[in-house]
Amino acid sequence: MELHRRNELLRQRSRTLYLLERVLALTASTDDPKSLADGLLSLVGDDLQAQRCSLFLRAPEPGALYLAASRGLAPHIKEGQRIKIGEGVAGRVAASREPLLVVDTGDGNAKQLLGDEYLTTGSFMSFPLVLHDQLVGVVNLTNRAQRGLFVDEDVERVRLLGLVCAVAASEAHLAERLAGALSGV
Repeated sequence: MELHRRNELLRQRSRTLYLLERVLALTASTDDPKSLADGLLSLVGDDLQAQRCSLFLRAPEPGALYLAASRGLAPHIKEGQRIKIGEGVAGRVAASREPLLVVDTGDGNAKQLLGDEYLTTGSFMSFPLVLHDQLVGVVNLTNRAQRGLFVDEDVERVRLLGLVCAVAASEAHLAERLAGALSGV
């Protein structure tokens, strides 16, 4: 039993190192801001088997985030859309700068956050991208394939990955460059 647990822990750490290398390689090889945003979201979403995910970045105007990249969202939600910091799931995570894990959307607190018929697994996770105490953005993950639910270990796993994504986005000036590119959309 102990051997199995240690093997699983080693496998997860190896996967995390692989993902960190992929983020750094993506950042070094991609100059296009949209490709970088899509690539960062894809790495995190694929690793955590989220069929539906989104990346919000700080908008140029104060107190807002904009949708920079997404996968599997409702058809009426378009990239470039703004949300206020403090409102909705991503806005609340941006305001608190703390990850949010909801294992059961049937509980009362979770229902207040959602009004979403596209959530199919009953579990979601949202985590902030913060660098030097500055909010860079927020990643939302829902509709997990296979195992179905996000758990505490997933939150711990994305802490390091989120930090590296924040560094990559910040160094590439992703929020500013992509906001300009999406303003013409």
